[in-house]
Amino acid sequence: MDTIRSIHDIIDTEELQNIQDNFAESVGMAFITVDYKGKPVTKQSGFTEFCARGRKNPNFKDLCYQCDAHGGLHAAITGKPHIYICHAGLIDFAVPLIYEDNYYGAIMGGQISTNYENLEDSLQLEKVIERKTNWEDLPEIVEAYNSVNKISLNRIKAVVNLMFEYMQNLMEKGNLQCVQDELELKQLEVLEEKRIRLDLEKRIKETKFLSSFGLKYSSLFSILSVISRLAYLENAKRTENSIYILANMLRYTAENINNQISTLGDEITYVENYLKLQSIRLENRLKFKINVDEQFYNVSCPLMIIQPIVAYAIEFAIEPKKQGGEIKINCVQKENDIIVSIEDNGIGIPVDTIENIMNEDSIMNLEMDRFELYKINKCLVGLFGKKYKLMIKKLTDEVGTMVNLRLPINSI
Repeated sequence: MDTIRSIHDIIDTEELQNIQDNFAESVGMAFITVDYKGKPVTKQSGFTEFCARGRKNPNFKDLCYQCDAHGGLHAAITGKPHIYICHAGLIDFAVPLIYEDNYYGAIMGGQISTNYENLEDSLQLEKVIERKTNWEDLPEIVEAYNSVNKISLNRIKAVVNLMFEYMQNLMEKGNLQCVQDELELKQLEVLEEKRIRLDLEKRIKETKFLSSFGLKYSSLFSILSVISRLAYLENAKRTENSIYILANMLRYTAENINNQISTLGDEITYVENYLKLQSIRLENRLKFKINVDEQFYNVSCPLMIIQPIVAYAIEFAIEPKKQGGEIKINCVQKENDIIVSIEDNGIGIPVDTIENIMNEDSIMNLEMDRFELYKINKCLVGLFGKKYKLMIKKLTDEVGTMVNLRLPINSI
């Protein structure tokens, strides 16, 4: 992971502002956070009237900045909080924001007075700058100075240490979030690479299928027509019907090879043809019923989005059963959407498989056929929004699975 250069990358500054405000309110001290260049990243919290008035004087303000710079630099070098006396005689401190040897900035605080518990305490604090301005000659500023909060040095140390430990934990939390975000980004990149690879493999297979015949689409359909006519002359009606169905399916895919959107009616027709061929292949072990009202036929539907779901049901739910099974396709309206359901009475899909299909963290471990369902879900969400995600559920503990996909009616 690259070194994080900005405090904004590791700490939510809105959360930091809230923490800073709460500390100022509860302990009666002033706080402001700066980045590693000394630039403020939060607003001032608990700023005293004395410092606000004093900083209206350019010389006073310049000395304040020098004190802040010195305190922040000392904390950055030592990696520990630094408590010191400012040019006006108030107690200030700098809490470094350091994580894994990277310095991101500091929380500057203080603007308080203290009663030293003993002489040793009064000698241990560094006075950053000896120079003074003439603020003591201004009664209104002196009055503001006398109203500054007075806190024991032990309490100041406790607050500073608490702030330091709290910020270390906050930065660790932020760093872990950065690592997680980067891992998720890498995972998405891997998923996208896999999607591109699978799409490329699919296109290569389609190209090889056609090129193996050395035919154009029109030539292929012509040959299928000849074979169909031959089957008719030989009274092979099932063969004739199968060739007719196959030709319609191939024509549909050929005409829409560059399209992403079709209609629900065309998709249902394609799926019905697919089910007819599969029923012939499985020697009538596959039964199916399709109940989709014609009023929904013009609803826009992503191309080839229903057939992979049906294929999944046949392969994993119907074929493994000796007696076969049944697939039902229904469509109902729900407010401004329609729900297309594909239901089978085959062996029930395991719950963990359902979770894996819909989980980006697990999808990389699935086979290509399961990945197809993940792509369907991603396609629906990408086109219409999260509301339209694929829904998969078991019908009973023993048998049956239902897959629902939602389509907006207003996409007609």
